[in-house]
Amino acid sequence: MCRAVFWPPCSTTRWDLRWPRARVAATLQLSVTFLRPARIGLLHGTGRVVRRGREVCHLAGELRQDGEVVASALATALVRQARPSIPSTSHTTP
Repeated sequence: MCRAVFWPPCSTTRWDLRWPRARVAATLQLSVTFLRPARIGLLHGTGRVVRRGREVCHLAGELRQDGEVVASALATALVRQARPSIPSTSHTTP
C-alpha cells in the first residue's frame, strides 16, 4: 500500500527529467514515515527529485491532508531503457 500511495507523485516527477519516454523504473528502496493518522477524505501528494544520476534517481514525497503532513517518503529508483516485449515461445499441450 505504501508504494501505491507514494510512488505516483514521485513517478510524475521522475518523467519531468528530460529522459526519453521509453524508460522504466524499478524501486530499489522505499522508506515511509507516518507522522499522524489520515482521515477518510482527500489527500494531496507531492514529489520531487532529490538527486538524479545516470541510472539511479533519489526521490522524496509528502502526503498532506488539510495542510498538515500526514506522511513522508524517500525512494531510490533504478531507471533503465525499456526492453521491447518478447512473445512467449512456450506452448502448452492439453
